[in-house]
Parts: sequence; structure tokens; C-alpha cells
Amino acid sequence: MVSKSSNKRARRTSKQKNTSKNTFSQLELSQLTPKLRWNPFALGYTFAIFGAAWVLIISLAGKMGYMQSQITMMQQYHNIYSLSFFGIIGSMAYAAICGLIFGFLIAWLYNKFVD
Repeated sequence: MVSKSSNKRARRTSKQKNTSKNTFSQLELSQLTPKLRWNPFALGYTFAIFGAAWVLIISLAGKMGYMQSQITMMQQYHNIYSLSFFGIIGSMAYAAICGLIFGFLIAWLYNKFVD
């Protein structure tokens, strides 16, 4: 037979659970998630590294005879691009600078909109 005190404890526990569920559901999502801020320099450096690496990968593939359509497209959009050593290095620097600027601007704008 169940005693009255254990029955009261069971009711209190179930009431506490229901109260905590209601409190949790009444919270807004914005209160639960912190505001995420991006580091502009970190994103800029990441874009710069990936941009330069992509130019290097396309150039090495172009030297082996692959990706000819990408090589002609790179030559159209990058005035200094060629499959020579200095053309590849110059295009890597150009892609790194563009990636740095665009990555910085994307993170900076994101942080402005989050605030």
C-alpha cells in the first residue's frame, strides 16, 4: 500500500516537471542562443588562403593538361595570369588579396547586422 507522504512527493515532482516544461517553452529562441560574432580577420585570412590554394591547384592541373576551360577563364579575368611561374605567383597574390578583402567585409557586415 502506498503511503500518503510518498503520494504527495510524486505529485510535487510531477508538478515541478510540468512547471519547468512550461517555463522552458515560454522562453524565446533569442534568449537561448547567444549572439554569434565572426572575427573579420580570421574569415579574411581563411578566404585568402583558400583563394590562393585554388589558383595553385588550377594552375598545377593546367600544367598537366587538365582544366583547360578554367585556365582560359582565369586568363580572361586575371590580367596577369599565365602558366608561368611568375604568372601563377602573381595570380595567387591577387586571389589572396581579394579573398582577404571580401572575407573581412562579409564578417564585418554580418557583425553589423547581428547587433
